[in-house]
Amino acid sequence: MVFWAADFLGSVKGLGAGSAATLSAGFVLGMAAGRAAAGPVVRRGGRPDRLLALAAAVGLGGFAVLWASPAPVAVAGLVVTGLGVALLYPVILGQALAARPSEPARAAARCALASGVAIGVAPLVLGALADLTTLRAAALVAPVLLLVLLARCGRRLRNR
Repeated sequence: MVFWAADFLGSVKGLGAGSAATLSAGFVLGMAAGRAAAGPVVRRGGRPDRLLALAAAVGLGGFAVLWASPAPVAVAGLVVTGLGVALLYPVILGQALAARPSEPARAAARCALASGVAIGVAPLVLGALADLTTLRAAALVAPVLLLVLLARCGRRLRNR
């Protein structure tokens, strides 16, 4: 989202280059607000699968607004998407640490490595996909991944 939001706002939503670049920060602002609220939300939110499902649903809702709305409202969707995905890393990190209580440094290192690889590879993959199709089509990778996470969490919640 961080890497292609400005181009999406410009080429798909019709904003000028300067406005699109400036307003693409809405995603980062949403993530910052979500991370700031993560502590209390995680303490009150209960089970990790429930929190991940909630975060994915909020992210999907924000993406739907971003996708379907005109430019000014689309930026609000970008902020809401940031709010939703903000909880994903802290909750998944907590799950990794809980899964390996005897090796918390190793679990944290693997999470950091995985996120670093994702952050480094995702723009290349999305760029290549956009070159093969369109930016609008490539952007659909984000909600597809959120839907997969939501389905996984839903299945785990039903099985418990």
